[in-house]
Amino acid sequence: MKLSYFRKENYLKYRFPLLIFILLLCSCSRSPKHYNIIFISLDTTRGDYIDTGGIGGSKAFTPLLKSFSSKAIVFDRAYSAIPQTLPSHLAMFTTYYPNELGVLSNEYKYDGRYKTLPEIFKENNYRTAGIISLGTLASTTGFNRGFDIYQEKLNRKSVFFTPAETVTRKALETLHQIQNNPFFMFVHYSDPHSPYCPPSAKGKLNMYLDGKLISSIDAYSGAILREQIPLENGSHTLEFK
Repeated sequence: MKLSYFRKENYLKYRFPLLIFILLLCSCSRSPKHYNIIFISLDTTRGDYIDTGGIGGSKAFTPLLKSFSSKAIVFDRAYSAIPQTLPSHLAMFTTYYPNELGVLSNEYKYDGRYKTLPEIFKENNYRTAGIISLGTLASTTGFNRGFDIYQEKLNRKSVFFTPAETVTRKALETLHQIQNNPFFMFVHYSDPHSPYCPPSAKGKLNMYLDGKLISSIDAYSGAILREQIPLENGSHTLEFK
């Protein structure tokens, strides 16, 4: 398969606020040779907190990623087009800048003016699947273009992102569905959005509006209140306990 796709001037312009892994898995077909591709992004992960064994070390202990890096090609000077999830991922999936894409923040919707990686792979008879952990990449943003399978509703209504164990489980389930064809799979993790703590840890946080409990959430899971609550004119008090 030939992809005359990546713009040369964009190769070194990404300093990621996220970490990217691309795995090329050779399928069993002989002629022509197809590669299965798994594209993994760790949203909001700073490069200087990942130990890849390179010069300068890192600020975090990541032994499995270090082991993976020893067998991989590591680009330690890469730059992000913008520090927001939706336009940053669109830039990687299209090689165009946010202003060229017409998407400058997470609140925008992509109109599809340029083809994305999943669209190109789909045109070349690949199965395409996306496992999404964060609402800022929901199908309503237009980021789902070209995906045959788009797993985006994995989290509870009151939780901001889907934890890694759920994303990985769904990714493995999806892999079994598409593995008999050449495939492109995008797996998106968001756990670095919040300070790490063991999954069993609880951080209960209650929200009160004018003395009335409106939500009880776990602060460690990055929870937010999504409900819209109508208010009358006047003064109101919002408390967090």
